[in-house]
Amino acid sequence: MSENTQTFCSTLSKQVGETLFATATPTRVYFLLEYRGNWEEKAVEESLIPESVKAHLTGFVKALPAARLLLIRGHSSNQPGLHLFIIDNSQKTQYEFLLERYEDVLKLDLAAVLAHEPDYQVNQRQGTLFLVCTNSRRDACCGKFGVAVYNALSKAVQHNPDWEVWQVSHVGGHRFAANVLALPQGLLYGRIQLPDVPAFVEAHRQNRMLLERLRGSTAYSAAAQAAEYYLRLETGAVGLDAFHLLDEQAISEEKWQVRFAAQDNGAIHNLTIALEKTDAKVFESCTQDKTTTIKNYRLVLHEIVWG
Repeated sequence: MSENTQTFCSTLSKQVGETLFATATPTRVYFLLEYRGNWEEKAVEESLIPESVKAHLTGFVKALPAARLLLIRGHSSNQPGLHLFIIDNSQKTQYEFLLERYEDVLKLDLAAVLAHEPDYQVNQRQGTLFLVCTNSRRDACCGKFGVAVYNALSKAVQHNPDWEVWQVSHVGGHRFAANVLALPQGLLYGRIQLPDVPAFVEAHRQNRMLLERLRGSTAYSAAAQAAEYYLRLETGAVGLDAFHLLDEQAISEEKWQVRFAAQDNGAIHNLTIALEKTDAKVFESCTQDKTTTIKNYRLVLHEIVWG
């Protein structure tokens, strides 16, 4: 099937009215390893990274709750060294290592890094990583829409020394392409189009989120992502630090109470979120070999408690 005749899963998702928010895969820790070779459908498994390194990293990641190992690449393949970023999404901390070869990973005490031990303080970094999913072997949408957004975003931020833009092998949700992940903020955006790039850049320059393209905060569960979306929609407060999550409690299998605290006045926002079942289905990818049922999260109640 040629690109001209192909029906993209992202187009079908928009046509059936699937909402963006509360669709981010909850992730606590990201391991981002630079790989300059070709990305296959299963990028890590099918890469030419030494098997000992792959086994070491994948074994460590699998032992952690909500951790992911992803491949990244930049514009240039001529720069010395290979980058490894370790992002603790829950703590909003990030570490950067420049490796001479992949086997250098085996020398790192990954547990000590995540424990924020002093030996690795020199590797802590500031700034923001923007990761654009571009793996066309995984899904056609990511190649068609992601690459163009990656190029535009790279150009837009080239004069900001605190921002870096990388291609990433997979973030989940092909049908929401182009997907852009901001770390260590842990914000996943979807359906970013070329006209959105200036607004996206400006929002992050002002330490705000682009709410209309937000899939969710990846440090949160789907219910908490939905609660945050409604909270910010109702209050108009889109500053990255406007609220912080206090807790969430399951009322039933399909209803939750989520509490956020406002940073400016200390108000506690209690939001009740309900999951509504639908009969609507959408293709998960452009291969159209698997469908998923669309989930709708509804705001039942929003109460404000003043301290």
